[in-house]
Amino acid sequence: MAGQASPGHTVNVETWNGTSWTEIANVNTARNLTGGAGVSNTAALLIAGNIDGSGHQDLVENWNGTSWTEVGDVNTARYSVAAVGTNTAALAFGGNGPPDAAIANTEIWNGTAWTELNDLTTVAEGRAGGGTTSAAIGFGGSNNGSSITGKTETWNGTSWTEVNDLSTARYLLGGAGTPIAALAFGGNPPAGGLAATEEWTDPTFEVKTVDVD
Repeated sequence: MAGQASPGHTVNVETWNGTSWTEIANVNTARNLTGGAGVSNTAALLIAGNIDGSGHQDLVENWNGTSWTEVGDVNTARYSVAAVGTNTAALAFGGNGPPDAAIANTEIWNGTAWTELNDLTTVAEGRAGGGTTSAAIGFGGSNNGSSITGKTETWNGTSWTEVNDLSTARYLLGGAGTPIAALAFGGNPPAGGLAATEEWTDPTFEVKTVDVD
C-alpha cells in the first residue's frame, strides 16, 4: 500500500545536518531490508526491499531533495540487497530473491533503467560494500540460512573477483569506501549483534612519492 506502513515497516525519512535529524517527505511504499545509493541528502536511490505478506519487492524510488518518485524497477525482486553508487549510476548486487534464497544477481542503473550484468562469484544476502558502477567492493553476507560468510569481492566494471575475506564473518553489516580502501562495521554473526570494525586496504595498491625535476 503506497504511502502506508505495514506492521514492522515505516515510510518515515529523516535528514541529518551535522547536528540533528529532521523528518522530511516519506517514501511512497513502506518496506524494510532495502538497498540504498547516493552521495548526498539531495540525491538518493531506495532499492527493492521486503513487505510483510507481499515478500520480495522490485520497487525503486528516487529522491530529489524534496520528494520521492517511483522509477524503473530492478529486474529481480529482492531484499537485503547491497548497493553502491549514485541515484543516476548505481550497482545493486546479491540479496534474497524468490522463493526465499540468497542470490548472486548484479544489476546496473543508468538513471533510467536497470540492466543485468555478471553475477557475484558467490550468492549472498545482507552484504555491504562501497564504490561506483565501475569499481566496487562487496563483503560479508549470508549464503542461505545460518551460513554466514566473510567473503569479499571486487568489481571492475565487468566482473567480480574474490579477494581476501573479512576477519570476522557477518551479515546485515555497514560498509563504506572503495576497492582500494574500505570499512566494514557492525553486523550480525550467528550469536547476535557485533560491534567490530575492519579496514580494507588493497594489497596491490601502493602510494609512492615521485620527484619531478
